[in-house]
Amino acid sequence: RIGFRTSPAFHKDFQFRTYGAYGFQDQQFKYGAFADYVFSRKKWTKAGLFIKNDVELIGLTDEDIGTSAIYDAFALLGTDQINRSFTKKIWAERELIKGYTQRINLSHKTYEFEPVGDFSFGYYGTPGDTTTIRSNFDITSINLRGRLSHKEQFIYRRTNRYSLGNLKAPALSIDYTRSFDNLLGGDFTFDKIGLELWQFNSLANLGTFEYTLQAYKTFGVAPYPALFIMRGNQSFFSNDQSYNLMNFFEFAADQYVSANYEHQFNGLIMNRIPLAKKLKWRSFINAKSVYGTMSERNKSLMPRNNPNVINPSFFENGKPYVELGYGVENIFRFLRVDFIHRLTYLDNEEHPNAQPFGVKLNAVLRF
Repeated sequence: RIGFRTSPAFHKDFQFRTYGAYGFQDQQFKYGAFADYVFSRKKWTKAGLFIKNDVELIGLTDEDIGTSAIYDAFALLGTDQINRSFTKKIWAERELIKGYTQRINLSHKTYEFEPVGDFSFGYYGTPGDTTTIRSNFDITSINLRGRLSHKEQFIYRRTNRYSLGNLKAPALSIDYTRSFDNLLGGDFTFDKIGLELWQFNSLANLGTFEYTLQAYKTFGVAPYPALFIMRGNQSFFSNDQSYNLMNFFEFAADQYVSANYEHQFNGLIMNRIPLAKKLKWRSFINAKSVYGTMSERNKSLMPRNNPNVINPSFFENGKPYVELGYGVENIFRFLRVDFIHRLTYLDNEEHPNAQPFGVKLNAVLRF
């Protein structure tokens, strides 16, 4: 893969990025082109468009979740749960009032699945039709996402702005998506709504904590890759926005709730260990859980009795997926080590390759 982007020397308010890539196994070209323009920094207003034809991993590289390029590369390495996608999107965002930013996305996306290794996706074209199995579909949608964070501070660099935190106050995000059948080739009509609550705060000498609460629901019928795929992680690296011992495509749902919590002890524990204090190591603990359901109308699209199609697992009997972690960071000033325990869904017959324990690394700079 090779690409480039323009610098502020070209234009201080406009940035263009592009790349081209070639896959040696599938012998196909991939590409992407992105253009962003900042209309105002005083009352933040920015818009952009992009077109991308590439492979992706649903639940990870198809979403703008702020993961690093290294993490994405290692997550994709060796996995079977990938698909081709062709995405066209136009978007804009504006801080309508102090502390409230509204974003709108208009997009059309083509999903193309073909067998890769042990993974093969398929769905019935309509509920009740068990004769025709399809593997491709198109989604045409409009997405509205508002973020209320009235104490958040930002710094501006080039055509981006970066958050400096929310001065310990919570931030609320409201998300709504409408997908349209028979519009620009779209195959399904459904609605998604969601709420997210995030907060970072300090407990003085006891350290700091950060939590995220989410609740999302789908109204309508669509193949499960267009619904919610819980974000697994089979890479060597930990990720704060993924379930680090969950496999890719392991759980799917059309509605779910989740809760993530991490507590940073800073020097509360490590400062009592002479060597750790000298090295300035810091300790932490975290917990992640998620529970969701899949309606029968969406399950009816899945060829569950077809041995040639791989389907996801579902949450059962009100039991959430839960993992607990602890570890040390600031090793060599940047390295983080996570020790993670998966507490639920450990049946290897229903959940092949489920790992009850894992150790993962990450690079974190925290001041």
